[in-house]
Amino acid sequence: MRIWLVTVGDPIPLDQARPMRVMQAAEQALARGHEVTLWAPSFDHYRKRQRVSQDTEVQVGPNYRVMVLRSWGYARNVSLRRYLAHWHFGGRLAAAFRRSRTKPDIVIV
Repeated sequence: MRIWLVTVGDPIPLDQARPMRVMQAAEQALARGHEVTLWAPSFDHYRKRQRVSQDTEVQVGPNYRVMVLRSWGYARNVSLRRYLAHWHFGGRLAAAFRRSRTKPDIVIV
């Protein structure tokens, strides 16, 4: 099964951080033989910095890739800027989904 996972706040493999909900879900799906694509914004919520400077695809393993979409950042967790950053990422994500050559069997957000 082809699974797409979407996160805006959890760490991703690029962060080299302790696996949280989304990375644990990816690991479980991979262990069951599924193909996983993890979609995330370029802005690292915990460190308040950009992970990459442009849209980036990282092949983490044979059936595991991470798609990082360039997104806006914010300085405070409770702010209008954070809301706008998530809105911006949602628009970029919808466009990326439409452009994708392969479609998922399931999307988990």
